[in-house]
Amino acid sequence: MHGLEPSLIVGQRLAWRVPIVLSIPPRGDLGIVGEIDVDVETGEILYTRALITEIKQHARELATRPTPQAN
Repeated sequence: MHGLEPSLIVGQRLAWRVPIVLSIPPRGDLGIVGEIDVDVETGEILYTRALITEIKQHARELATRPTPQAN
């Protein structure tokens, strides 16, 4: 997994929202599995166990999806 370009989120805390992408060689990037927020001032990664569980589930779903065949 790796992050894409973050976007700035203005709320109770300023945070960078980073989309997380699942990538499996040689299939490449399979898709976004979730997003993680990072506190702008402290660098703290803002997550819950539920969020990590959700990201893992989305990753499993993408990893087991058949790869489309080129025509």
